[in-house]
Order: sequence, then structure tokens, then C-alpha cells
Amino acid sequence: MTKTYLKYRTRITFLAGIILLAWAGLCIRLFQVQVLNGEQYQLAVIKQSQKKQNLPANRGNIFDREDRPFTRNIIHYTLSVNPGKVTDKIGLATAISDRTGHP
Repeated sequence: MTKTYLKYRTRITFLAGIILLAWAGLCIRLFQVQVLNGEQYQLAVIKQSQKKQNLPANRGNIFDREDRPFTRNIIHYTLSVNPGKVTDKIGLATAISDRTGHP
């Protein structure tokens, strides 16, 4: 063995031991974080990154980039009647007329 190696052998062994202990400590910490406490950290990430918020909006409105409306909402109603199932035509007509306000 060379004189230089013999001179620095204890230092090299000491530094190698320190590096090995650091890697072992890092591996133990990674195991603890990922395997033992992994679910806790996943829940914390989801809680931090997701937020539910209701945004009420008028459906059907389309606006340009300057917030001018391209469309507008018009409320209308549709009524359908199956003539084969109507037994009292005059009573049905009267009921519809009363509710809509049209004769």
C-alpha cells in the first residue's frame, strides 16, 4: 500500500462512514414519509390544492371579451297533451285557460 493511502486511510474511512450514515438516515426518513405517513400527506395535499365553490350562472348567456352579450334568455313554456288520453276536453281546456290566462 502506498504511503498516501496509509496516511489518509482513517480520514477516508471516517468520511465514508459519515456518508453511509447520511444515506441510511435519508432512506429511513423517506420510508417514514412515504410508507408510514403517506396517507396523511396525500390528504394534506388534496386539502391544499382543491377547493369547491359554487358559481351561480345564468345558463345560455354568451358574452364576448368585453362582456357584451351575444345572446339573451327568453323564458317560454311548452305544454303537451296526448289527445287519446283526454276524457274531458272542455274541462282540460278550462284548466289550461285558467292557469295560462289565455282563453
